[in-house]
Amino acid sequence: MVCNKGKPKNGLYIGEAGKKSSLIQRGTLFRGISELQRNTFSSNSPDYNVLDTDFIVGTAIMYCQKLGYQCIWRHLHNDPSKENEYVASEKPFLQDVTNTRIRKEFKLRKPVIGYWKRTEEKINEAERELFILFSKSMR
Repeated sequence: MVCNKGKPKNGLYIGEAGKKSSLIQRGTLFRGISELQRNTFSSNSPDYNVLDTDFIVGTAIMYCQKLGYQCIWRHLHNDPSKENEYVASEKPFLQDVTNTRIRKEFKLRKPVIGYWKRTEEKINEAERELFILFSKSMR
């Protein structure tokens, strides 16, 4: 995922689409759509106390678009194991370059079990918190 605003492109996220086995082949386009739609809010069942990657990436796209950025998907490679190399060289905004995971502060881990169970209120709260973090991190 790359966003730009008439400037050099800034990477948001590099994923390993296609790494996990599935009955239906799920590659880059499927993953991108899932992230943009923010299909999964919190997936660490049964705790539900951290936000899911799809929700974080989708919210980052919304944030960038509100700032006037255009966001595009770019397919980098067919081999998911190359993610480490690309994250190290591209340094995407949402990821920790040392381990390729979403940066911990964006996961919004809460000490309360079930805190991020999907409700409209919780989605709005997570959005607000992420927008604040994105604003501070993009300076």
